[in-house]
Amino acid sequence: MWRTLVHQTYTGNVAIDSSGNCNHGVPIQVTPDFPGFSFDQQGSRISIQPSATLEDLGNVRAVVRFALEPSGTPHRWDLAEGYLSFALFIDADFSLQGTILDQNSQWTGVATSANAVSTGVEHTAQVVCDGINSVQVLLDGNVVAESYDTVGQVRPVGQLGVAVGHWPDPPGVYTFEGTIYEFALQKYDPDSDLTAILDPCCADWSALAAFVEQLGREGISRPSWPRLAPRSAPRAWLVNWPCEATASPGRSRSARWRVPLGLRSPDAIRGFWKRR
Repeated sequence: MWRTLVHQTYTGNVAIDSSGNCNHGVPIQVTPDFPGFSFDQQGSRISIQPSATLEDLGNVRAVVRFALEPSGTPHRWDLAEGYLSFALFIDADFSLQGTILDQNSQWTGVATSANAVSTGVEHTAQVVCDGINSVQVLLDGNVVAESYDTVGQVRPVGQLGVAVGHWPDPPGVYTFEGTIYEFALQKYDPDSDLTAILDPCCADWSALAAFVEQLGREGISRPSWPRLAPRSAPRAWLVNWPCEATASPGRSRSARWRVPLGLRSPDAIRGFWKRR
């Protein structure tokens, strides 16, 4: 499941982060243009300062909702860029591109064909990097370009933070022209997918949390987690939960415990193992 690190909508003429991570933006030289901000000066930008939640990325999905309204000679228009980390932008030929700074310190990624982005039309652009070798670019919900040649994880956002509609560096060489309505940055969180495998209708989180605490008090090492059972049979999986007894004298090395059905909270279980 994707975990949101930043989510800003500009309907209220502010750049408040609604993700709960306090990655708020500072609007600079932008004009309120409900329901967004108009980028009509070379220095127009929304700046997001570096933070702890922007350090451990590994993989990302960056999303920008916008309408491009260029004037003058076409050039590159930045939608969002994390300093020395990732970038999503429109090039001078109106192609949409997504890149990361790879393990070889090269900006690599993927680009659509020319004229993919229309002017004066609201679009939603995304760049998705899996942190292994894949980069995808999506436009209005459709994958329009992908590559499997980008090696390495997405780096932490550097000291200049994230810029929306602008290059993170001060010069306004890549400033967006038009209106930006929304920006979001996410990273993949495997824990959410793993805990979702346990069907809540067949689980009692409180009972299992108490059971795990009991194992700790009795000196039992971390359970040898069973293979994930089919979702159709979570009850049988939880009732006979194999554990390995290694630290308690007189106890056989292999024991089976009858586990009360259910759990209180995945966070409670996960927190216990982190303390072990």
